[in-house]
Amino acid sequence: MKTENHISIDEINRELPFSVPPDYFEQFAQKIDEQIGNRRPPLGKMMTSWLYLAAMFIGVLLLGSLFYSIYQKRFAEKNEMMEMYILSQVKEISMFDYYLTDDESQD
Repeated sequence: MKTENHISIDEINRELPFSVPPDYFEQFAQKIDEQIGNRRPPLGKMMTSWLYLAAMFIGVLLLGSLFYSIYQKRFAEKNEMMEMYILSQVKEISMFDYYLTDDESQD
């Protein structure tokens, strides 16, 4: 069978179970500085990160120029289609009359 032990707060010892070594916080900053030191990462590691960054920017520029050229091509096609539509709606005789009357009014 399972026995249950009930402990009251009064029975608990009021001592802290953990302790800090003497002068721990005074020496903490100094020990961290010693461990970190003035170490620099190796040149190869720095170069690979820069190469990855450069490759990423080149990729972004290439994709941007690709999308921009596609956009320009579609824009030109749209304008050409609009011009063809407008010209298909106007009769040839009306265009002749427009240009003839326009030339006479300038003279």
